Formats: sequence, structure tokens, C-alpha cells
Amino acid sequence: MNGYFSSNSAYKVLADTGIWSYYYKQLWKIKVPPKVKIFLWLLLQDRLLTQDNFQVRGWPTIHSCTTCQSPVTEIAPHLFIHCTFTHRLWDLIQLLFHLPVLTFTDNIIDFWLNNRVNIEKQWDIIWAAVSWALWKERNARVFSSDASNHYLLLREIAAILDLWEHFA
Repeated sequence: MNGYFSSNSAYKVLADTGIWSYYYKQLWKIKVPPKVKIFLWLLLQDRLLTQDNFQVRGWPTIHSCTTCQSPVTEIAPHLFIHCTFTHRLWDLIQLLFHLPVLTFTDNIIDFWLNNRVNIEKQWDIIWAAVSWALWKERNARVFSSDASNHYLLLREIAAILDLWEHFA
């Protein structure tokens, strides 16, 4: 930067947010459809329309998890990591893909990054497929009252991974 304002220099200042900037760049490199990249970015930014974000906007909310029916307000870390339904799905994914023991954390970014270190390339696409399938499952339960079991969801994840093969 030479001390003069330009739209390019302004973009660089706004885009370079330090270490997280590197990880967000890694997110955009995952070989998945663009709509899934946007979904993952919203997930990492905690901007998905989960029940807690509905509350912030003053919209009507349900004070229970749509997937495990526990009496907690639906927040992203619960829905994608800690929900008993989700945790069981991650256990099955770990067995199915012969993954090392997953590190469960309190936030989505740490969950993605901590397991990314241990599992390397394979993790990004698995994490993306499982997260996408969980979001679709959650929305099916909320908007259509349709509910799948873990094995149907595993089949859905396998189909997603097959579909995404051409992005690799």
C-alpha cells in the first residue's frame, strides 16, 4: 500500500482479518458446489437461521431441538456437533470412513479446524457433506415434518459425496 486510497487497498484492509482470513480461504477451496460453500461460510459466521438467530430478529421460535427434541434453544453448535442425533451420526461417520477419534469442541470453527489437522484432505469434504445433510434434515423436519433415521441420512451423505466427486 502506497498511502493512497483505492477500492483495491480498501478491499485488502477489509479482507485481511489475520489468521482467520487464512482459514476462510481454505473454506472456499473445498471442492463442493458453490451453494454449499456459501452455506458453510454462513455456518462458520453463525448466520444460519437457527432458532437463536430467529430470536435475535424477534421472530417466533421453538424452544427445543428439532432433531433430538431436547428442551434447548437450537443453536449451530448444538445442531451440528452436540445434539444426540448429530453426535450419533458423527460416530457412524467415523466408523464408516475409518476416521481417527473426532475432537468435539464448543464451536463450529474449532470443530472443523481441529479435526482438519488430524484427518487432512478427506475431512473437509466429509465435514461439508455431513453438515449439508444435517441442515437439509433439520429443514425437512421444520418445514415438512419429515424425519429420517441415521441410516437414511448416511445414504443421503453417500449420495452427496458421489454427486460431489466431479468437483474434486
